[in-house]
Amino acid sequence: MPNKNGALLKSLISRKAYGFKMKKYFALILVALVTKLAFAQRNYHDIVYLKNGSIIRGAIIEQVPDKSIKTETIN
Repeated sequence: MPNKNGALLKSLISRKAYGFKMKKYFALILVALVTKLAFAQRNYHDIVYLKNGSIIRGAIIEQVPDKSIKTETIN
């Protein structure tokens, strides 16, 4: 019966190795997803509502409180 026990041990070791590989791939996919989401947050823009009802979308470059705002608009 040593062959049967040896085969059982080999099977258990290969299952552990398979589980380890799956955990490694899962961790890699998780890190890639988090990185993608983190960089996606960088593409934001500001919205300025004017008194006349107009809306300007872009990035605020310079702001003087209660005076003026300089924006870079999105194409």
